[in-house]
Amino acid sequence: MNSTIAEFTEIQELIDEGNINQALMDNGIVVAQTVIEVNKQVTNNVYLTALAEDIEFDQTQRNALFAIASLTPYIGGEGVYSARVMLGLDPDDLNLPYRKARPQEENKIAIEGLHIYPNPTKDKITLEINNKILSGKAKLFIYSSIGNKVLEQEINTEQNIHTIKLIKLQPGIYFYNFIGNKTFNGKIIIMD
Repeated sequence: MNSTIAEFTEIQELIDEGNINQALMDNGIVVAQTVIEVNKQVTNNVYLTALAEDIEFDQTQRNALFAIASLTPYIGGEGVYSARVMLGLDPDDLNLPYRKARPQEENKIAIEGLHIYPNPTKDKITLEINNKILSGKAKLFIYSSIGNKVLEQEINTEQNIHTIKLIKLQPGIYFYNFIGNKTFNGKIIIMD
């Protein structure tokens, strides 16, 4: 795997020089291969397309930044700090972690009626459904960090456990919508 450290260093130098257009072009051609690289690329992109141009970022950019800012820096890298600064988030105010990942048994998105785990994951997620709360037909949608739908799957809520394979998805941050008699939204992190 090739490291993108040199590419990101050159982009930072362009930003420091005020060469925003070239930095934006160079950032767009980086081939990010890890969650840390994707986070850096996303935070660079938001900075270069919005903040550096003195334009307020839109809701999609805000959601992407919040997803990154909510990670531990251990998992999400330098982009976590950048996202927190851009959003003006203090990790203490939101009970966000600083450096240690949560124990594996807590790596579950626990919502009344629906549990999604593991998160972060490498190649699959498990949906655990409480069918006393969720019933009828449902669908799971997964979107990339820029809002493109990358997966759509029907879910039978009569079945308590569903395993969804994510092997075709690149490492990064994704957002999900679970739509049934109740709707749930959240993020899923795919790692190398």
